[in-house]
Amino acid sequence: MSDKWQVGVLGLGHAGLPTAVGLAELGWPVIGTDCDAAKVEAINQGRSPFFEPELAELLRKHTASGRFQVTPEVGEAPTPSWF
Repeated sequence: MSDKWQVGVLGLGHAGLPTAVGLAELGWPVIGTDCDAAKVEAINQGRSPFFEPELAELLRKHTASGRFQVTPEVGEAPTPSWF
């Protein structure tokens, strides 16, 4: 994957978090955002806020590698170049 491209995922619930971690597993650098500060903190510590098979392992792998980053600030998510 190109270092110039990043994926932004807004909302890290039951759809957003597995999608974000799955994209990181495919090699994309991903920045996930969520307005729930407790959820962001848990994810940054490598803890999934809910159960999904294999999610916890992939979450720990990609938060540790830096390929998946999480923030409560939507403005930190990448903006497409065409905006």
